[in-house]
Amino acid sequence: MQALAKPLWPCVFACLWLMTPPLASAAETGKVNWNTPPKLTIKALGQVKIGMTVKQVQALFPKVDVLDAGGGQACYFLQPQGVPKGVSLMITEGRVSRIDITSSNYSSLSGAKIGQTEQQVIKLYANQLKITRHHYDENGHYLTFVPKDKRDKTYRMVFETNGRSITEFRAGKRPEVEAVEGCL
Repeated sequence: MQALAKPLWPCVFACLWLMTPPLASAAETGKVNWNTPPKLTIKALGQVKIGMTVKQVQALFPKVDVLDAGGGQACYFLQPQGVPKGVSLMITEGRVSRIDITSSNYSSLSGAKIGQTEQQVIKLYANQLKITRHHYDENGHYLTFVPKDKRDKTYRMVFETNGRSITEFRAGKRPEVEAVEGCL
């Protein structure tokens, strides 16, 4: 009886191996785990970097939805799925050109986030903000972080306010990051 049992073990292992479902590929599951949302910098939000191609973004997330294709193929927004809501990516010329935040789940590297007062953000970015009037809210402002490092001269972070507190913010390269109406 023992002589019979030995040759069966390889068959049992082979059957179990064949019955085990394959592991999902990175493209199916995504490579991003934002249980703790990353902080927005002028060049990135976690693994999403300004300048990435659409294919590179798609490889990070289980699904990416097109939010606004008003600008056609030249400019549109993507929304990654499988992470806390409130992130959209502007795509221009096939690459990420800016990252928009509309949720208090996320903050800037310096700690600014939606709901904070203008004064709190001004204090966080002392002497590095350009303050301009909001185009659509007569009480609101744009608080634009202008980096001092010459290597970052084409990047900005823009905080939109209602005159009291931050309502949304974004980061990326110029001129896209300063476009008030997104893709037009």
